[in-house]
Amino acid sequence: KDNKLIQHIAANPFLGLVTVLLVSVSMYLLSGPDYRFAVIPALAVPFVFLIWKKPEIGFYTILFLTPFDEFTVLSETYKFVTIPKLFGVLTVIVLFVHYLASHNHNYDIRSNLWKWLLAFWLVSLVSALLSAYHFNSFNTLRRYITGFAFFLMTLAFVTEKDFKLRLPVLIVVSTSIGVLLSIFGYFTKSPIFLMSVRSEFSRITGGAGDPNEFAVMI
Repeated sequence: KDNKLIQHIAANPFLGLVTVLLVSVSMYLLSGPDYRFAVIPALAVPFVFLIWKKPEIGFYTILFLTPFDEFTVLSETYKFVTIPKLFGVLTVIVLFVHYLASHNHNYDIRSNLWKWLLAFWLVSLVSALLSAYHFNSFNTLRRYITGFAFFLMTLAFVTEKDFKLRLPVLIVVSTSIGVLLSIFGYFTKSPIFLMSVRSEFSRITGGAGDPNEFAVMI
């Protein structure tokens, strides 16, 4: 089995590169205060191989984890690193590798909107460069790129059948779990699922971490 795994990695340079990166991240975590999280990259290896075989799994995992944003942060030191972001980056990279390597282009990412989205982003880039608030402006540009990446994955992975059947079921199931968590938090007064507004008043957050986001999901 080990020989087959090594042969599989050797036949796919991308998988070899990702494996090296995961090992490097694990070694870096071991040498710092977040050593407890060093095992996470090792646990991520099976997901890398799974997403390499079926990239759509990464996309649907991101959707499923949306109501649980509060629990996807890997480290208090690096709060911007979350599980959905890692899945998103990996899925987009795998998608492009498959798209460039496949002569048949199994994933159709064509859309008439791309030229308008690109024009919009370029105008926003010029605006950000001329703005006096560079940090906020470029942070907004980053969010645009995140939205474009999600649009790209939607085009590639969501068929008409998925849009009518799989997506609604996935969203309903994940949101329902978030609602059950909020009910549990309400009766147990758990601060994990509640946000204290005033000393005598709290709002339910479920797993979203923000009551407004949780309300929109419902």
